[in-house]
Amino acid sequence: MAEAILKISERRRWMQQADRRNKPVWLRLMILGWCGCGLFLAGLLAGCGGGGASPEIPAPELNESAEERKEPLPAIELAPLEPFDAPPLADLEREANWIERPVRDGLVLLREAQADEKLLGTVSAALAMRNESAESNATIL
Repeated sequence: MAEAILKISERRRWMQQADRRNKPVWLRLMILGWCGCGLFLAGLLAGCGGGGASPEIPAPELNESAEERKEPLPAIELAPLEPFDAPPLADLEREANWIERPVRDGLVLLREAQADEKLLGTVSAALAMRNESAESNATIL
């Protein structure tokens, strides 16, 4: 019984070593690199505490609600907006440098381009073909 357990444990150890041998080197290096980057960033973030003493705010001021505060918050006065006088439409039309570019229908352009193309086969012939060569691929598409 002890010999069987020993053989099983030896076989497991051999399989683990075989697994380690079969992993590609680039995978090990990539994993090592990612772990190194993670450790570097963790150390960088842990070390970026500022080091200086942060200003201490008394606890009562932190816990006070707006109703308990004695002085009101200062009101912000917005500067009045300057009045905007829109120019008349006739002036805008006269001064504008319009470039004439009519809107074209994409579907009409597609149909015109397809009308110039040469048909290589019918739909039923394309469905019956197998894509095994460049010619059959061109016919199917």
